[in-house]
Amino acid sequence: METIWGHTQTIEELAPGIQFVTTASHGGVVLSDERKEQIPWAIKPFTGDRRYWEEDIDWAVPYLVFERELREHGADAHYLPTALKNARDMLAGYKPEWLEAIEEAVSCP
Repeated sequence: METIWGHTQTIEELAPGIQFVTTASHGGVVLSDERKEQIPWAIKPFTGDRRYWEEDIDWAVPYLVFERELREHGADAHYLPTALKNARDMLAGYKPEWLEAIEEAVSCP
């Protein structure tokens, strides 16, 4: 599969329409067209493309927006609680306005 980071080396389905991919140079979360529309519009990814959420920081957004789906699908079950805590902590320190937008969107579906 081609991504903005290059050809994928690994693809892990976290939930329907949500994949974590790696390439030779980078990676992150790739969303389907339907899923990308569910991300709060106040949040703009580093890539500029709402389908791609890079692995350094932006990955935290889809993990928190789709937390319920990730848990239901059993995505990365062993590491998911730690990943979710890290996602909240990172956004609280780096982009608190993103965390606020996510919390508002998730609490008011």
